[in-house]
Amino acid sequence: MLTDASLKRFENLAYHLQDQLWPRIAVEQGMRNPAIVSRRDHADLMEKYALPGSADTFRDVIRPRNRLSHIHPTNPGRQNSLFTGSVT
Repeated sequence: MLTDASLKRFENLAYHLQDQLWPRIAVEQGMRNPAIVSRRDHADLMEKYALPGSADTFRDVIRPRNRLSHIHPTNPGRQNSLFTGSVT
């Protein structure tokens, strides 16, 4: 259950950064329509402002979230293994 809560918090954080905060910052910086820009482009733009130290590192951190969003095992032990990266 703790893994479910941690995963949900991590998903919410990623969502708020990528879909809420970064587009607003992009508008403040003069981008007219941030909705047409990919998440990767947003991460690259935010890297210019040093918000995620490195866009590549941020993508590496988000990768397990993306993988787990599509694979949600019912076995908590397996889910924890996927979350911690011990199962490939």
